[in-house]
Amino acid sequence: MEMEVLKKAFGTVLKQLRQEKELSQSDLTNLADGLERTTYQKFDSGRGVPKIVSIIKIAEALDMDPGDILSRVYKQYKELEKR
Repeated sequence: MEMEVLKKAFGTVLKQLRQEKELSQSDLTNLADGLERTTYQKFDSGRGVPKIVSIIKIAEALDMDPGDILSRVYKQYKELEKR
């Protein structure tokens, strides 16, 4: 798995999900107990890959199952990999 492609896939999906819920980065991190805004910004911008604890916090903030997020990221990853 190419890490840069994975980072981009996470960034694309997390930003899309956040925007679908009409949340700013600050709104999301306020809802995600203990997740720092600067840390989340790295994920949202495709400059980092969250650890499982962060994925769970983000999922809870978005009122989603963490597996649904990972499924979307995997789908996005496969799309980006084709390019």
